[in-house]
Amino acid sequence: MDQLQKLYIRILHTGLIVIRTAIEMEHNEWADVEINFLHNIPSLLNETNIHRHRYFWEQERPYYLERINELELDDGITGMRPFYDEILKEMEPHFRVLLKDDDLTGSSKES
Repeated sequence: MDQLQKLYIRILHTGLIVIRTAIEMEHNEWADVEINFLHNIPSLLNETNIHRHRYFWEQERPYYLERINELELDDGITGMRPFYDEILKEMEPHFRVLLKDDDLTGSSKES
C-alpha cells in the first residue's frame, strides 16, 4: 500500500493547485467539486480498512468524474482538465490487486 499512499499524496498536491486555480478564476462551483473530491483523502493515508479505499475508488472517484464533466468549464480550463488522469491510471492496477484480495477474503462490495 506504500505506492498507493504516494499516489494519494500526489492527488492532494495536484488538487490544491487545481483548487487555487479555480478560486483565482472565481469559479466557485468548480472549486466546490474539487474540495468535495479531496476532503476524505487525508484520512485514507495509512488507512488499513480496505472498505474505505474501495469506497473512494468505486464511489467518490466516479462521482467526481461525473460532476466535473457536468461543469460548463471554458476551453482554457478544459484544456487542463485531465488534472488527475495520470494519477488515477497509476492507481488502477493497485486497486485491482487490493480489491481482488479483499474479494478473496469473502467481503462484499457493500460495506
